Amino acid sequence: MKNSKQWQESFKKVKKFFSFLLFFSLFFLSTKNSLAVVNPENLQGDPLSDRQHFLWQIIGNLQSPDDSNCPSVAENALLAAGVPAGQVTEAKQNICASLTNIKSGIQNGMNSGNEKIETNLFSFDNWHQVKNLYFQHSSNGIVNGKIVFTQTIDFMSYDFMVFMTNFANKMDARKGFISLDADLVGGLAGYGAVLTMYNVPDMDDPVILVNDEEDTGEVVSGLVYDRANKIITFNAAHFSSFEAKDRKDLDKNPSIDKVKYRKYKKDGQWKLKVTLWGKNFNSKTKVYFGKTKAESVKKISSKKLTATFSWSDLQSQNSKSRLLIKVRNNSNEKVSSDNRKSLEKIKLKNN
Repeated sequence: MKNSKQWQESFKKVKKFFSFLLFFSLFFLSTKNSLAVVNPENLQGDPLSDRQHFLWQIIGNLQSPDDSNCPSVAENALLAAGVPAGQVTEAKQNICASLTNIKSGIQNGMNSGNEKIETNLFSFDNWHQVKNLYFQHSSNGIVNGKIVFTQTIDFMSYDFMVFMTNFANKMDARKGFISLDADLVGGLAGYGAVLTMYNVPDMDDPVILVNDEEDTGEVVSGLVYDRANKIITFNAAHFSSFEAKDRKDLDKNPSIDKVKYRKYKKDGQWKLKVTLWGKNFNSKTKVYFGKTKAESVKKISSKKLTATFSWSDLQSQNSKSRLLIKVRNNSNEKVSSDNRKSLEKIKLKNN
């Protein structure tokens, strides 16, 4: 999902749509002079950034965004907040008309271009008690990932509404990979889920990596591999990034196909950034330039990583010698490269 520009743009529109609806709902109120009883701090700013915003008092008492009881709920909330009776009618009409359109806004954002999201959300009358909520993503008609929440979801809550407006940045589904970054929306970090990966590569002994690390049994459980249909299903204790790998591939020797060097200055210190393209890189891959170990290594993918060296450490070696770039995985100490570069031939470039 993240890797699809269409998908990102779709949910950017949903986020803007939400913001527009919520601000429009309060526009009438915020332009009146008779709101002294209402806490001004709860009427200002973006409702999507403030769980204490006045509008959440109304949403929390509705069964769904198009609840037919919205006018009476909104009226009671407005009167209780001290809004004069003569102004309540127009205010509640604006609020309820805006909230009614939230469903269509979500539906339109989930179906744009070649990217589609199916969900059972719209089959529920009470959005405070949504059981087995699922989102299934497909691209060009091919399903590649599904997440089912195992706990009952209060979709009308602040946390889940915010989650939906950031869906493009929270979820990523592609071949053999699913992630849901719920840590950025605090109220969802502990929700469990059943995850399904479709069209996974053929494997003899599939394992699930959690944040690039092999799980020790604390997060992933109940893994089922349907080899014939290329489907993997498993339970996740909490949300993170999950990648399916064949166990035999975890210990494969890394190799380098291409290397790019860039020398730059940071905080008054010269650094050397080395970008490597190859195979079988993992989160524990170490990179050496001659005998000097990289200060830091960032894995971009199993086929690409970057390593940063201190230039002063490298200069302790003979700059005219052709130094060997080496990569090693933690589980396999074999050197797997013959890409040599002389330090004196690396061009200088300021950061």
